[in-house]
Amino acid sequence: MVGTTHFINALIQRQSLTRVCTLRLCGPATHSLRPMSNWPDDLKIQVDGLTALVSGGYFFDGSPIAPLDEEEIRSLVRQALTSDINSFCVCGVFSPCRPDQEERVAEIIREESSDAFITVSHEIAGLGLIERYICA
Repeated sequence: MVGTTHFINALIQRQSLTRVCTLRLCGPATHSLRPMSNWPDDLKIQVDGLTALVSGGYFFDGSPIAPLDEEEIRSLVRQALTSDINSFCVCGVFSPCRPDQEERVAEIIREESSDAFITVSHEIAGLGLIERYICA
């Protein structure tokens, strides 16, 4: 948990912010609005370490948009780690209904780096994709 004073100071001052690797599990869906696309540029520059729209995600009925491509995920995680990015945001389409893909991606990240900081969006917000990746 982060205190509001620390959060507000970091947000306003744009200091002490960590670069994050954001992995959206979406397959060919949701490409029209990329993660952080509505953020102020100076904030995005501080936080956006690596953003990827990758294979995965679910439709509203629970059927898969696309299967996870574990090698794609592993490659992106290694790329992030090589760039000194150790914080990961995993956000899958309809993951609150089917969290298994987000959980598997978190496992892959842990296999690559046992000290990585990982946020999976289904644990912190409701169905809204944008709300979940912003919170994560």
